[in-house]
Amino acid sequence: MKLKFFLLFVFTCLFQIKAYAFEITNYINPYGKWHEVTVAFDDLNETGYVRCVIKKNGKPIAMREMFIKGVGTIEITTPDIRGTTASCQKL
Repeated sequence: MKLKFFLLFVFTCLFQIKAYAFEITNYINPYGKWHEVTVAFDDLNETGYVRCVIKKNGKPIAMREMFIKGVGTIEITTPDIRGTTASCQKL
């Protein structure tokens, strides 16, 4: 009986852990030099360092880290490079 209550307590605690996720809400690269990546956490009270990487043909060409509070835009400059994508992760 004690084991059942202990397991119930452990599973209850595990499911109460909040997993903060974020997403790229906007990526602008109008002229090839300036890349603006807007990142938003699911919970706008969440804060943390986010690293965004600019890639061309799947290979990284630029990177920047920034402290974000809820929502923020990370600006990255590169030489005149077009046809890029952005990916971000929380550190």
